[in-house]
Amino acid sequence: MRIRRVVAVGAGVAALTAAWFEATYESDDGLWASMAVRLSPSAALVVAGIVPLLRRSSVTVAFVTAAGNQVFRTRPAAIAIWWPAVVAVALTANFAAFAPTTWEPGTDPEWQVDVMQVVLTAFLGLMAATVVVVYLRGVWLGRPAVELTRDGVRVLAQFGYRYAPWDEVQPGTPLRPVKRTDNFSLSVTGSNLARWWGIAIVPFLWLDIHPWFLTDAIRYYVAHPEHRAAIGTAEEHDRLRHLLSEAASVGGASHP
Repeated sequence: MRIRRVVAVGAGVAALTAAWFEATYESDDGLWASMAVRLSPSAALVVAGIVPLLRRSSVTVAFVTAAGNQVFRTRPAAIAIWWPAVVAVALTANFAAFAPTTWEPGTDPEWQVDVMQVVLTAFLGLMAATVVVVYLRGVWLGRPAVELTRDGVRVLAQFGYRYAPWDEVQPGTPLRPVKRTDNFSLSVTGSNLARWWGIAIVPFLWLDIHPWFLTDAIRYYVAHPEHRAAIGTAEEHDRLRHLLSEAASVGGASHP
């Protein structure tokens, strides 16, 4: 599964980038055709911005469990795989489409290339390559995800990580999200054992789990430490699903 995700995203990014640059390279199709090609990345960004506003949250009321792992883990939603890839390609294409150039076809560009433009392009290219490598690594590792362990909660984002022991998660949190575009976050009462690095932000839409079920489960284990030792077992997972689905009517409730 992980190999297919990485290959699909990598191939998609490469194909879209290659197709766009092929379409824009030395195009003589006229003003309107050239403008259509150059504006297509901007149109892709607009569409990518609208999709999260229209998409509903996952209705999955279950974690991923595996024998011996002692962890309840969420799956990444499909939008978490394709949406960043589309935005990355569109942003790169936008820069290439509208960046000024001093190169003229048919002439020796050696003395015409602006040094600052070359440096800026090289820097942005290196940054884009770094982002793609980190992103593909996250896809390979099944990120983004939230993990509930017997010791605490882990937030595994594409570009960051956060861990909070159960005793340092603020009681009564995290709250149920109000809007479908809200991000998952942890409120920590202390920082003695909590750890984080990078940008540990995960939109609820990027997780293949009902937002209310996830937040209710974390609040439950914060309030009931006697059940933490059973996290990761199939029996505890079934008990938790039955308890939270019945108490909060997650299965049939309206959701963001």
